[in-house]
Amino acid sequence: MLGRVFSPRLIAAVWATFAAATSAGYYGKSVSALTPVESVLPSGSPAFAWAVAAALLAVGAVAPVTDRWAAVGRVSRTIGIAIVGALLAMWAISFAIDAVVDGSRMWISAKNYSLLAATAMASGAVMGRNYAKH
Repeated sequence: MLGRVFSPRLIAAVWATFAAATSAGYYGKSVSALTPVESVLPSGSPAFAWAVAAALLAVGAVAPVTDRWAAVGRVSRTIGIAIVGALLAMWAISFAIDAVVDGSRMWISAKNYSLLAATAMASGAVMGRNYAKH
């Protein structure tokens, strides 16, 4: 039972859902604390960056474990979770800077995004495999 919980595809599906929900949350909206993040994103859009990560993770969650599809799934999951981890780290840093500069309570969000970034990094170790370990 526990092996199924640590399934690379199941974890990818959970992160894909998280990334898709985050993309929807930022669609058409801007947060002043994230201005530095928006300036370094290729599209300038957090919603687009999260959507790309969600799409890659979704492909990695549903790709069959046969022949070349196994590699496609593994690469999609790995790139997707790397993007998620990077975005979460950028969110944490941006909110921390905002907390220091403005004296705001954004340190709470920075703390939460830091923990999520660490969780994404830990998930990457599992999602780089094709099968759950038993």
